[in-house]
Amino acid sequence: MMDSRTDFAKTDHEIKKSLVLRSQRMNSNIQRWLLDRSFTLTNLAQLAVTASSGQMQSRLDELLHTDKNIERYGLLDANGTVTAVAPLVDELGQHNIGKNFSNRPHFAQVKRSLQPMLTGVIMSRIGAPQPTVLLLAPVVVDAQFGGHVFGKIALEQLQPVLENDIEGELRYALVDKDQNVIISNLEDQKIMHPFVHGKGYMTPMDAGIMQWVPETRKNKPISERWKDSLYVLESPFKALADWKLVVEQPIEPFQKILYKRYADRLFLLFAVLLCSLGCAAFVSRRVLAATEKLSLITVDLAPRLAERDSNIQWPVSNLTETNQLICNFKSMADELTVQFTIAQRATLILEERVQERTQALQESRNLFRTLASHAPVGIFQADSQGHCTFVNEKWCELAGLTEEQ
Repeated sequence: MMDSRTDFAKTDHEIKKSLVLRSQRMNSNIQRWLLDRSFTLTNLAQLAVTASSGQMQSRLDELLHTDKNIERYGLLDANGTVTAVAPLVDELGQHNIGKNFSNRPHFAQVKRSLQPMLTGVIMSRIGAPQPTVLLLAPVVVDAQFGGHVFGKIALEQLQPVLENDIEGELRYALVDKDQNVIISNLEDQKIMHPFVHGKGYMTPMDAGIMQWVPETRKNKPISERWKDSLYVLESPFKALADWKLVVEQPIEPFQKILYKRYADRLFLLFAVLLCSLGCAAFVSRRVLAATEKLSLITVDLAPRLAERDSNIQWPVSNLTETNQLICNFKSMADELTVQFTIAQRATLILEERVQERTQALQESRNLFRTLASHAPVGIFQADSQGHCTFVNEKWCELAGLTEEQ
């Protein structure tokens, strides 16, 4: 149980540490990628200060074929009118030079800031309507706004940049300043729609991490709620835009690892228990061997002692209690042997005395009969029931009966 608590704390710490590191790498990778594209657009904006529209068109066409991360390049003048664009004809077959975009919010922003910037996710007005993110670089002429260069980012190219450091089931969403999703690997999050979690609640943790727990029944165990939860970390961008990267780590895979670890340890404990039972059975047999032998000896101990059997092999045990019991039985056997000897001697003496008394009685009886047979009077002897037991010859003569009669 102590190890389980330690494992849980260690796993929880590793989840948070890994989430922070991977979020930092993903954020750094995407910002580096965007800054590289921004550097190209900044050079274009510097070139646009002195180059003609034709020269800029050639340069835009050249860049379009060298960098697949940008789907479309364009140059707008100070009034927001397109003066150069690559490709010249969009996927709908329309020419876009001359179109005016001064009413777009990002046009006013870049005009005001005179700094490279990223728009939020917006609906494209060149080509087929679709969610679009533009990278802008202002054209500055004598410290005045002279238009801007834009590049339409290929959003599908952002995905491998973000997923370069993704392992397991890490989930992410790139969100603009209006909380709209730019790109995400979450099926329930749609591009250009607000990023929202499902029903549940957020709990703050350390290192800026939040734990999102979905709504569930009240009596659901804490471990099950932990399994269903997500660790969420939001990291803002430091350059170009007020974007933020939202990274979510599901806990369920880690709980499975923990449960497997617990199961392995419980299996080990079960194996130790089985081994312990086997060892206990073996040790108990060894311990009780002397007692078992003692029980076999004492089954017919009395007859053997009476016969003075000298071949009794008393067992020896390493247990003090068992050894004491054996010694007690041995002492009792010795005492019984002495008592049997005394009893046998008493029996012999008694038998001798009985034999002597029997012989004396027989002699007395013979003497009585001898005297009675020669007596001049009739002698009659009966028992307590009146049965005749003896008559002498004189009695038979007087009675006129034989002795048998």
